[in-house]
Amino acid sequence: MAALIAIMMAPLQADWQDEVTTRQPDPSFLTIRPVHLSFQINWNGKINSGHMNMLFGREDERYPSHFITQIYGASTGLARSLYPYDYSFTSFLKYGSYLPSMFTSLETTSKGRTDTSNWYGPTVRSKETFTPSRRGSGSKKKNSTFSLRKAPIYDFASALIYLRRLEMKTGEKAVIVVHPFASPYLARVS
Repeated sequence: MAALIAIMMAPLQADWQDEVTTRQPDPSFLTIRPVHLSFQINWNGKINSGHMNMLFGREDERYPSHFITQIYGASTGLARSLYPYDYSFTSFLKYGSYLPSMFTSLETTSKGRTDTSNWYGPTVRSKETFTPSRRGSGSKKKNSTFSLRKAPIYDFASALIYLRRLEMKTGEKAVIVVHPFASPYLARVS
């Protein structure tokens, strides 16, 4: 039975892998300058619901061979009363290629706190720990791996940088594998 399932799944797996964009970014966008972007998030342009900051190229002498990005923010106002959410994502990208080496995240909701760490290479290794807010409940840990040999696997920040550097014509599509947390996603961008 397991062999039959593996045979049936193989063509499906190959199909999406054939879609993945493998081309190199435009050479004129090889260098990314440090920048701090700040966003106010709202519902329909009327009710402020959160804020987000994105820092690309944060200096840290402890990591001289990495381009560090931080994305952090929180829900605010009415949205926070309905869904309190705080987050902080840090990416360690290799200079030059801007591919991820490591990603860490901390997300906090009323239910608890989720810590995620990913280490990137041909295989992504993920470690996720959920600690509930309620006392007496134990932490839940999840370890996983994901491999893709055909193209790079991106975290959230490296995906944004790759797409920004990729020359795309109107109507053209890029398909990338993004592994920002404990599971990979196939992203189609046009």
